[in-house]
Amino acid sequence: MKKLLISLWMLIAMQGYAQNEFYYYKDTKISLEANNQFAYLLCNINDKNILQEKLNGLATITKFHQDIYQNRLITSHKNSSSNMANPANYYAEIKFNNPNLTFAAAQKLIQQLKGMPEILHITTSYNNESKERVAITNYIWVGMKNENQISTLISEANKIDYAVVGQNPFMPEWVMLCPKNKTALSQIKAAQSLFETRLFNTAEPELIGEIKTSCVNDTHFPSQWGLSNTGQNGGTVGMDTRVCGAYTYTTGSNAVDIAIVDEGFENNHPDLDGNVQNTGYNTSTGATPSVVFGSHGTSCAGIAAAEGNNSLGVTGVAYDADLMSVAMNFNTATWAQISDGFNWARSTGGAEILSNSWVWNNPSGVFDAAVTNALTLGRGGLGCVVLFASANSNAASLTYPQNSNIGLINVGAMSPCGERKILPLVMEKHGGEAIMVLAWM
Repeated sequence: MKKLLISLWMLIAMQGYAQNEFYYYKDTKISLEANNQFAYLLCNINDKNILQEKLNGLATITKFHQDIYQNRLITSHKNSSSNMANPANYYAEIKFNNPNLTFAAAQKLIQQLKGMPEILHITTSYNNESKERVAITNYIWVGMKNENQISTLISEANKIDYAVVGQNPFMPEWVMLCPKNKTALSQIKAAQSLFETRLFNTAEPELIGEIKTSCVNDTHFPSQWGLSNTGQNGGTVGMDTRVCGAYTYTTGSNAVDIAIVDEGFENNHPDLDGNVQNTGYNTSTGATPSVVFGSHGTSCAGIAAAEGNNSLGVTGVAYDADLMSVAMNFNTATWAQISDGFNWARSTGGAEILSNSWVWNNPSGVFDAAVTNALTLGRGGLGCVVLFASANSNAASLTYPQNSNIGLINVGAMSPCGERKILPLVMEKHGGEAIMVLAWM
């Protein structure tokens, strides 16, 4: 009997909390999974050291900040208690010192801390669908259909022991609520309850977490200003390709094969090997496999489709696409060899895209034919997408082969400050033959 009573007490105390939760967003359930290592609390202690002492060795404070948002709210209809919504209160993220807590054990500690009079609100932290840690504040937001619903909202909030803190000053139809007291009904459950009345447009718990400066976890992504320019190294914020926004639509597809026509790239490179489609082609020997004549091709392959979210190296623009290497020796290549590489890529290799970060200012009918074949015969007759870099010389017009066919897509270069590139030519081959220039995209 005693065991049963204890179990019932735990069930009541943990009401509103579950290992897997969700909140509504446009009628869709957004999943949240409990993170047993962290919790988030609101307290009336304004000294981090004092709070740390009161945690009594159970947890370590990892974040500590004041709860000042309600200062900006319209409070015409406020009926919340001053202790539950007070700018003098402080939030703290805590990490439990025991790294092996189960959900039940973590909840038991949370209930223990909840009993402290100084702690006004505490809940577990969560992992969102992207496995990023988020927490829930003391509040929920309700989007009313119009401002005339405020009395209806107050009535519905009273039913679940929640109260109005204030209205957003820019969007007064959005109202912040908080618990009247240390209610057992969590902010997640309260938001669900209000949304499911169908009286209001939206109801959701207020989430708090770390805003990412990177949309992937690759080590050197923060340095890739061309993909996400945050002003690093004196650049201009926003002068980039907006790739993080594009990733919400697609990160590329392994059904798309990109031929990197260059010096060849390292098929076994740890940031490329998972995206390599085939063994590639060596234009010097006219056979597979590809080889590596220099470092430029590996850089170009990485820009196009280095593996993303693998906590390694850089991020490719289309990091889920596949790659193939078409290698040419910049010191000895002929147009016929390069043309063979084009034809192999679009036929045998099955490439949908041919990427070229180089210039050779000596027009060739042989190469024109190979380009035309790629544009018309590739992709089963739909035509390949053929890209060329337009060099770094800030020229007034395109040169060959960029100007050889209206179907080509030419890609220019700019500085981190949005200026057209005027760097000197990267590499030249002198002698009786034409100059070949590498344009770094």
